[in-house]
Amino acid sequence: MLDLDHTCVHATKVTSTAKDEAGVHSFYLSGITGENRYRMRPRDGLGAFLREVQRFVTVHVYTMGSLS
Repeated sequence: MLDLDHTCVHATKVTSTAKDEAGVHSFYLSGITGENRYRMRPRDGLGAFLREVQRFVTVHVYTMGSLS
């Protein structure tokens, strides 16, 4: 079992008008303070790791992430 947040991917709230980089996904979430933009990217080597490990086990991904 793999934890999604901060292990498989890294997501941060965008506080500027920074442009997205290659391999970085951006999305918006509505919350109490309005709509916020986030950027998310997979950890380096994640794709290769998942392809290799799936040969030996069934992979389950979860998150315990919550609103701060």
